Amino acid sequence: MKTELSEEEFKHVTEAILSGNKIHAIKLYREFTGQGLVEGKKAVEAITAKLVPAHPELKQKNAAGFSTLTIALIIGIVIYLLWQRFG
Repeated sequence: MKTELSEEEFKHVTEAILSGNKIHAIKLYREFTGQGLVEGKKAVEAITAKLVPAHPELKQKNAAGFSTLTIALIIGIVIYLLWQRFG
C-alpha cells in the first residue's frame, strides 16, 4: 500500500476538492493508494488545508454547508421570534 500520490493522481484529487466534491476526492485517494476510509479522509482534509490559503472558499463548513455565522443568525432570529410571540 502506498501513501504518496503521483503528480497526476494528486491533480485528480485536487480537482475533486476544488469542485466541492470531497467524497469523490476521498474515493480517488483510496483508489490510488489502497488506504482505508479514515486514512483517505485525513489525507483529503490535509490536502484541503494546504489549498485553503489560495482558495479561501474551501474553509470548513458544517455538514449542512452552513457557516457558523449563518447558524448564529438563524438561532438569533428564532429566539427573537419566540420572544415576540411568548415574551
